[in-house]
Amino acid sequence: MKYLNLIFFILLQIPLAINSNENVIDNYESIEQLKDINKDLLNRIEKIEESQKNSEKKITELFNLIEYIKSSDNFKKTILKEAKEERAAKKLYTNAINLLETNQYQKAINSFIEYINIYPERENISDSYYWLGKAYAIQKDYGNATKTFIKFQNLYRSHYKFSNSLYELAVIHNKLNKNKEAKKLLEDMIERFPNHNLIDKAKNLLLNLDTE
Repeated sequence: MKYLNLIFFILLQIPLAINSNENVIDNYESIEQLKDINKDLLNRIEKIEESQKNSEKKITELFNLIEYIKSSDNFKKTILKEAKEERAAKKLYTNAINLLETNQYQKAINSFIEYINIYPERENISDSYYWLGKAYAIQKDYGNATKTFIKFQNLYRSHYKFSNSLYELAVIHNKLNKNKEAKKLLEDMIERFPNHNLIDKAKNLLLNLDTE
């Protein structure tokens, strides 16, 4: 009788075990499906992120291209402006020289002053100071001539007209009876530029100063 009861109990448990196994199988399949869905979503997210990165890169490249175009346009404008100013400066300087050569000294002075004020960084600025000093000297404006030649000498010691300016300024000092200053300039010129084309005039002037 006991054996019959045990067998009956076991038979009752079999359907429960089967149902339990079926539930486990169903849960496993659901989990696997969720994993597949999750994997697919991750792949899609990665593709979206990659696409976004490419879009951002293209946008950055586009902005860089726009900035380059802007800078190129600005560069072109700067070059054109520089060329225009260079032509204007050269025209003004050439006009000043022409006025000086045609004995229009006051107009030449005005033009050289204008050049110096407007174009202080241009290539003919040093020449403008020298020729301005010469124009003042010709006009017998020795005060301004002295100031201009001194400034020229202080700023442009390696200029090819520096030696000339020593003689020019010495002549002016002589006319103003500043013989000490004149002698110093002439001695400096003779010592530093013994082969200068004005050396004979410089020596003669120095000799005249010594005899005075």
